[in-house]
Amino acid sequence: VVDVSHFEAGFDRGGQTKEHLQLVRSLGISQLVVAVNKLDTCEWDQQVFESVKSRLHAFIVGPECGFKAAGVSYIPLSGFSGENMLERKAEALSSWWTGPTLIEALDSSGSSSVASGKVEAGTVTSGQKVLLMPSGEQTVVKSLQSRGDVSRSCLAGDYVDSVVLPVELQFCSIGGVICDAKKPVPVTDSFQAQILVFELDVPLMKGQQLMCYLHTETLTATLTRLEKLIVKGKPQERRPKCLQKGNVAVVNLQVSRKVCLEPKPAAGAPTSLSRLVLRDRGSTVAAGVVLAVL
Repeated sequence: VVDVSHFEAGFDRGGQTKEHLQLVRSLGISQLVVAVNKLDTCEWDQQVFESVKSRLHAFIVGPECGFKAAGVSYIPLSGFSGENMLERKAEALSSWWTGPTLIEALDSSGSSSVASGKVEAGTVTSGQKVLLMPSGEQTVVKSLQSRGDVSRSCLAGDYVDSVVLPVELQFCSIGGVICDAKKPVPVTDSFQAQILVFELDVPLMKGQQLMCYLHTETLTATLTRLEKLIVKGKPQERRPKCLQKGNVAVVNLQVSRKVCLEPKPAAGAPTSLSRLVLRDRGSTVAAGVVLAVL
């Protein structure tokens, strides 16, 4: 968004317009819609719009940014009155502007979403075909950025600042996982876990509701079954009726919506997709790992 009433301050005098454009390009975004705002303050003067557009365009497609001209569009509008955002009514604008509204321009430019997080296993590479879970949407990684630099690929253990994906935001939500299309991560709302019980006001019992924290997800969970106690590494034959401080137990949990998770591998350490924390009335009452999907 460019403010024509303060364009010089934002573009030439140490403003952030240039910095923001360069940052957007460094994230791998190749399509740009420039909203030329507050044109109503100059009576929708076409010369003002063309002057701002000309100076911006030289920078945007120049060596400092490197956008392709075909991927850039400019829309005159007023954010205050809403003119030419959803519809166009002002005669002074309609007399010379026959292009799209802002919404029309955004709809025609396609959509991208940006994700971030840690690579838990394998590699992720620019141009790789991936599957987004739990939505099941297939897409291609457009670009990667790690540690502030554009990267060709990232390995297990790397933190990725941004993964640009050409999908609608609804398919790329908090708690989602980018995975190999041939090896999708499990998605479920019912699973078995081994937990260690901490300090409690009252014992944990079947049917009790708790808050469950699974990687970046926060869910309501119900203890559907107390499967067995584990004492000194050995499972006990009798099924427990309740769980108290210090107990290690295998339990079944039902959560409020389907979530990505990964059962703890038989060998090796669990990933963040395997770990969970249970809280009740503001206190952490148990923590553990996912053993199996039910």
